[in-house]
Amino acid sequence: MDGGRAAQPEINTPMHIRETIVVENLARPKGLEQYLLHNRRGFKKERVLLLFHKNWLLLNDAQPNEEDLVKNGDVIKILSPYTSHEKIFAENIPLEIIAESPHWIVINKPSGMACHGGLGTYYGTLLNALAYYYQSTVQTTELENGLVHRLDKHTSGLIVVAKTIEGRELLIPQFREKVALRKYTALVHGIVSADEGTVNIPIGRNPDNHLDIRAYPDGSHGKEAITHYTVLSRNTDTSLLECVLETGRTNQIRIHLQFTGHPIVGDKRYPPLNYEVTEPRLMLHAHLLRFNGENGNPLQFEAAMPFTV
Repeated sequence: MDGGRAAQPEINTPMHIRETIVVENLARPKGLEQYLLHNRRGFKKERVLLLFHKNWLLLNDAQPNEEDLVKNGDVIKILSPYTSHEKIFAENIPLEIIAESPHWIVINKPSGMACHGGLGTYYGTLLNALAYYYQSTVQTTELENGLVHRLDKHTSGLIVVAKTIEGRELLIPQFREKVALRKYTALVHGIVSADEGTVNIPIGRNPDNHLDIRAYPDGSHGKEAITHYTVLSRNTDTSLLECVLETGRTNQIRIHLQFTGHPIVGDKRYPPLNYEVTEPRLMLHAHLLRFNGENGNPLQFEAAMPFTV
């Protein structure tokens, strides 16, 4: 494209691609503005002028000028600012799909991928990836409501997402009534002396700082939180644990293990005292997930630990 500039949508405004148009069926090149006005439905003069003015338009991944010509095969992208009510938009992100039925899908989520948008997270989420994977076959509202349980952004491993109302009706009671089973592998600092144990300490948000989630051993705040653990192996200065959740509070395993004096290796939010975290990731992985399928039979899925001990 002649005259194109590097793509620079509105500064500091999170953007996403609202629509992608592949130019076709043109007998000869045509001005971009005229193409949108006369060859595409839904493009009024005021909207086209706004797209150019706000830099919400890309032609072959560069910002166009009004006079630029388009030809068959050119790709036009219509951008839009991400808004607070827009929690999901399709992104082409690879997914490791473990299993799928008409009503649910099991994913092995990588560390660093948030399950959903919020608090400044717009891109790279699990729901965005699923929105792209399903395109128009599953509505984004169904996906958003389909998070019947969650994994922290920096925790990797197995998660099931309901795709339909029937999927939610199948899965939600199982997690609420503790029929579903989740097991995690955690590499922690220090040598855990007991072969197994249970941490039963409430977890809640600091009343003075909503973002501060912590343990409240005196029970003054928070909700019941119970984590069971078993030592799988002990190394020179670390221990490998298998953890089972009886409840599902935000950051529960991380908070409970820090409280016991054995924080998870790589945990920048709940680290050991006077310790600089340099590990590349949080060493916490959801390696086993079990729930009952549509016919009532138990289904069990496993994902190998992605880090070495």
